[in-house]
Amino acid sequence: MRIRTPGIFVVLVVLAAACTTNLGSIEGRWVLDSGTHPDGDIPTDIGTRPTLVLEGERINGRSHCNTFSGRYRVNSSGRFEIVDGLAVTEMACADSDAMDAEMRYLQSLQAATSFSVGEGTLTLEGAGHRLVFSSDTSDPTASSPPSDDPDQTVTNQWFPTETYGDWELERGTLDGGAIPIADSHPVKLSVSEQGFGGQVCNSYGFVLGDGDDGSFPEIFSTMMLCTPDRVMESEQKYLDALRRFESARVESGKLVIEGDGVQLIFRPAGG
Repeated sequence: MRIRTPGIFVVLVVLAAACTTNLGSIEGRWVLDSGTHPDGDIPTDIGTRPTLVLEGERINGRSHCNTFSGRYRVNSSGRFEIVDGLAVTEMACADSDAMDAEMRYLQSLQAATSFSVGEGTLTLEGAGHRLVFSSDTSDPTASSPPSDDPDQTVTNQWFPTETYGDWELERGTLDGGAIPIADSHPVKLSVSEQGFGGQVCNSYGFVLGDGDDGSFPEIFSTMMLCTPDRVMESEQKYLDALRRFESARVESGKLVIEGDGVQLIFRPAGG
């Protein structure tokens, strides 16, 4: 017997129209509302409530105990992908349940292969993993409170507004010696009101919430082995230099970072 289901067809058409992908709408600050991992649910009421910040190609945020940073990419079909993994701090969680929740959250984030954006919500899914976020409407320009409030905002207090953008290292010195730059792996830096991050061979970023005492925050990076050796040397010397940060300014269209025995000069990316 032939069964006609015109109602189902109409519903599917409506759903397809409602899920039209808007690439720009994925950017912003998000907080985790709910999550599902193949091993079970991901709680949001243990440790710190997980957050996610997406801006340009940069991704960073806070999990239940640690913070993370990296790069991501999307396309107009709703494809989502974390590029080259995430750099994650390694603080131990005081609560074993929080440690387990954090592991599930980070695994689900890196397993995501698709995204959809609704009214104030972002959903990431893939291989039995599902993360549902709501838009974080807190003021991103507010000062970061010196507390463990899971909803605290994080702002860039080291780079002035005019330095915000994407940059590429033109030349640099560390203790009187030149920092090598491999043609195959340019040194990239992105600066925004949320902070900074970038890539040489590995992706690097800063610890959210660190530096509240006015000191430059701890920088961490992914741990891929880079070849040839010149790339590793370039990355190591550059990160060593960046850790001595004392000031940043724009001069003649270029970003200049200086510190003790350090000068880094960047040109606009693509310039």
